[in-house]
Amino acid sequence: GYGNYNTIDAGFYGTTGLTENLAADLSLYYSKRSDGFGRNVLLNNDVGLNKTFAVRSKLLFTPTDQPTVTLWPHYSNTPCDYGLTTQIAEGITGFDNVTRNAGDQNISQTINPYTTPKDYSVTGRLDQDLGFARFVNLTQYRHNRTYYQKDVDGLPVNRGTAQQREYTWVFSEEAQLQSQSDGRLQWVAGVFYLKSGGGVDPLVIGGNQFGAALNSQIRYGAVKTKSYAGFGQATLEITDTTRLTLGGRWTHDQKNLSGQVINVLPSGAQVVSVPTPPGVTQLKTSRFTYRVALDQKLTEDVMAYAVVSRGYKAGSFNVLAIVDPPIQPETLNSIEGGVKSEFFDRRLRLNAAAYHYKYKNIQLSQLFSPTAGGSGGIKILNATSAKIWGLELDAQAQVTDAFTLTANFAYTHGRYGSFPGAPFSVPPPGNCPGVATPVPLNSRNTQCTADASGHEVVRTPPVTFTIVADYQIPLADGKLGLNGSVYYNDGFPWEVDTRLRQSAYTLVNADVRWTSPGDRYAVRLWVRNLTDKKYNIGIST
Repeated sequence: GYGNYNTIDAGFYGTTGLTENLAADLSLYYSKRSDGFGRNVLLNNDVGLNKTFAVRSKLLFTPTDQPTVTLWPHYSNTPCDYGLTTQIAEGITGFDNVTRNAGDQNISQTINPYTTPKDYSVTGRLDQDLGFARFVNLTQYRHNRTYYQKDVDGLPVNRGTAQQREYTWVFSEEAQLQSQSDGRLQWVAGVFYLKSGGGVDPLVIGGNQFGAALNSQIRYGAVKTKSYAGFGQATLEITDTTRLTLGGRWTHDQKNLSGQVINVLPSGAQVVSVPTPPGVTQLKTSRFTYRVALDQKLTEDVMAYAVVSRGYKAGSFNVLAIVDPPIQPETLNSIEGGVKSEFFDRRLRLNAAAYHYKYKNIQLSQLFSPTAGGSGGIKILNATSAKIWGLELDAQAQVTDAFTLTANFAYTHGRYGSFPGAPFSVPPPGNCPGVATPVPLNSRNTQCTADASGHEVVRTPPVTFTIVADYQIPLADGKLGLNGSVYYNDGFPWEVDTRLRQSAYTLVNADVRWTSPGDRYAVRLWVRNLTDKKYNIGIST
């Protein structure tokens, strides 16, 4: 493939038998964008660059009357700067009381941002027929190591920089027993084990953001995790039209935090300001989660269903700021009901669903200015609660044998419950609520805490919808496919104080594809964001 911004991409897939009982495949992918979306006008070079290389293989061993064994390794490397380019928003005054905006997609920074994530994994699967059930064992090891650097102030001055090396490794083991009969009862049961580690080694925060007291700050942080779980689920066909599903899972998580903070003085001397994490360094949590579902066929073409379930996200620690308090576990109670239907010999499909989510200790993150004491950077917070409810509708119509129309619509209403200590920002000259001392005019945003109870849940647009039209035109030599889609997003707040909002936007995509007889060859021309609509991927105060 070839596209604008001097972008090339190539992929390969091949599979073959090696012996009577052994098969292998190989998948390769390469992509490179040589011209950036914009430029660093200070250093006079392109930004918005991307390069990706990934390879995956799979070996399948199927001996006669023996377990089937599948093994697949994976490796990927994606050096790029996408998502790291930062600048002061248009019309906003910087900390030095100067308005600087380099233009759409451009930056004006003292260093070039980039990241180099490398990821590899090995996964194995064993399938064994036990007669009464099928035994499945899944084993995986995954390792990721990433370096990134960025200019966090978005200005052509050395105000703030971040250089970070981070890593994660995960080992997991899962064993399952699965029912094999075609009877009225289908079930699965198993156990799960996970051991992992991850952290920063180190994060170096530089620039003159600390003033004259510090030259830079070096932070180390790591979390080690052990997780155990047992689970089971069964679906009983009560009648020919009624099915009941019951599922449960017990999970135990243990996390341990380690790290230190080192301040580098203007003389170059290093002072260990936080030798070990203060406060709690170990979290142990256990939760039982469940799923209860009932589906009922009303007719041959209409099915109604209802689901009650509970989900859980473990608590943890902030490895970027080991002085921060631990993040509490998040629990989600969900109720959902809906209808799925097909009409006119499956030429029209209509689905509808309504749901209600109730979160406890919902987790979220936000940028904060770093402090000499080791806090700030990125904070991970808990709101006491949040409620989200919504409606989803989707339809697909085979208007003619050649023309298909698809549409989906979602309405979402999300609000935080009790959130008394939420982060707020006040633009200069501004004061935190209840604080009488005025802030100097040329100061940066003042960071405060206030009550965000009842505020909108971040990054949750009230309305989204998508419409897709697909037209297949038979030709004497193959067929021609025309496809177009429209996506609408109603906008949302970026942070809990709702000061910064993403405005509503619409995206249009299109493609045309020629396919040879027998689907042996195809050529596709496509465009994304046909109307060149500008929208943000991240804003922070």
